[in-house]
Amino acid sequence: MSDPARYRPLERFTERASDYAKFRPGYPAAAIDFILAGFSRREALVAADIGAGTGISSRLLADAGVRVIAVEPNDAMRSAARRHTRVTFRAGTGEATGIAAGSVDLVTYFQAFHWVEPAAALAEARRVLRSRGRFAAIWNDRQRSDPFTAAYGEIIERFAVNPEVVDRASFAGPLEPRLREVFPRVAVREFPHTVRMDASSLLGRARSSSYLPAGEGFAPVEAALMSLHDRHADHEGFVTFAYAATVYRADR
Repeated sequence: MSDPARYRPLERFTERASDYAKFRPGYPAAAIDFILAGFSRREALVAADIGAGTGISSRLLADAGVRVIAVEPNDAMRSAARRHTRVTFRAGTGEATGIAAGSVDLVTYFQAFHWVEPAAALAEARRVLRSRGRFAAIWNDRQRSDPFTAAYGEIIERFAVNPEVVDRASFAGPLEPRLREVFPRVAVREFPHTVRMDASSLLGRARSSSYLPAGEGFAPVEAALMSLHDRHADHEGFVTFAYAATVYRADR
């Protein structure tokens, strides 16, 4: 596994916070239901959403009735977040959340666990979880079986500044064996879903990716993506991403 610290995960999204808030995809309702399955009263749950970014995942949990502590180390990302009455933002990291021991029912990482040191983050998750608590890590993985999504991935890999972090699985290493060392019950599920984007949203989605060049360096990426859009757009000017939300769920 690569050392995530060498890629400065606490700062690498600072200049991309606005695009991240506007253009990053959400997660399917079925994935949220799987994360929360078995909890009898969602309104009584407290979740720590680690690496919460601009709060996309935190708001989904909150909309499902959960009270959420959104832990995000980057000031710009927290500032760009749209607020929710059941979400409270705080500074912190996966290795040091600042949350009291045994005080939350759920620890989640949406598109974020590959940026932490795994052993320290899992130890911190166990520390803050209640005795019957749950850990969940979720990623939106692009589906290469879809022609448009595969072509988008090829463009991203061609222009990536840090090509080794484009594929989170090869960058972060397998998660399931690590979870089984810490938690007695682990389940993994995939939830396919699609996201439609117009040309502006497609470019915004790419600009939110920390491994792509910014500023003037983004110009060749934009040209390639606009050509891709023109080849695949429907009659309304939209292209469709094919994702699978992969959920790793582990119970104490």
